[in-house]
Amino acid sequence: MSVSTVFVVATVALLVFVVVMAAATTSALTPDSDRQPPRPTAEPADDRTDSPAEATHAATEPAATDTAPTDTVPDEPVTADSPSAAGADTTHSGTDVTPSSGETTSPSAGSTEHSVTPAQSDPDALQSGQPSLDDLSTTMLFANVLGTHGLFAALLLGVAVWTGVPWETLGIGAPAIDAGDGSLVALGSVLGVALYVGNELLAVNLDRIDVAYSESLREGLAPETAGGWIVLLVVILPVVAGFEELLFRAAAIGGLSAGLSISPWLLLVVSTVAFALGHGIQGPGGVLVTGLLGGVLGVVFVVTNSLLVVFVAHYVVNALEFLVHEGLGVDAERWFTIGW
Repeated sequence: MSVSTVFVVATVALLVFVVVMAAATTSALTPDSDRQPPRPTAEPADDRTDSPAEATHAATEPAATDTAPTDTVPDEPVTADSPSAAGADTTHSGTDVTPSSGETTSPSAGSTEHSVTPAQSDPDALQSGQPSLDDLSTTMLFANVLGTHGLFAALLLGVAVWTGVPWETLGIGAPAIDAGDGSLVALGSVLGVALYVGNELLAVNLDRIDVAYSESLREGLAPETAGGWIVLLVVILPVVAGFEELLFRAAAIGGLSAGLSISPWLLLVVSTVAFALGHGIQGPGGVLVTGLLGGVLGVVFVVTNSLLVVFVAHYVVNALEFLVHEGLGVDAERWFTIGW
């Protein structure tokens, strides 16, 4: 079975594009929970801090006696116009006072007062105007998924049809196991449930050892209405699973193996790494979890040569995550934490 060079180039280019765009999106969209909080500002000093000039003046002044009290004249405060101001201490609590810190020197108190700048009071300002994933509405995220995953899937299928790629190369219509479509769907469903449980176990316990796993994307896609849930389960998740399995399993393993005469097991490793990096927005833990998920799906694809099996499994994993966490509000940590 031959696969044209055009399809090979299109597949490799799309893999690289998806990974690069995922990295750019991860940098551009930071969940609010991951943003840096405003820098705490030091409280104004309650006690006056003497300048070196004042300290010297106090050291040379005769001490008062109990029997002959004397009138003393209060020391003049050091001001910006005072000759001794050049030698005044300009530190407060060990922190250098600079114009950019938002601190001003109070002439009358000899201490530093702190004014909070907009960048200090607004966490968003600290991100230099960087947008947050939480700033995007569910509708916007839905549109983004349909506009990217749907478009790329149509593009890849169009190139396959145009160049005459055999469908069995992509795992369509000729499974390596003797089973009808109903059995393949059942196999994918069982596999999906098993992978979901494995994902939960890994994600929860990675969090216990401080390996970050961001759930912001899933939370952002979670609908708030019954109609939204229908769109998510019937349109969005099938499009996501369909495109990712078509690209990372069917084209990257089946198509490239036939087109480049490379072992599918070697391409499985490459596609798994790309699949993991494509989920960088979920944090290091998300990359690890999705990488293992992609590896298992890749093995299943090579063994069964069925795009349907891995598509169903992928869909079941995603659907269960949404239903359990966002729909039912189940505390996964309670059920999937391994004690040690």
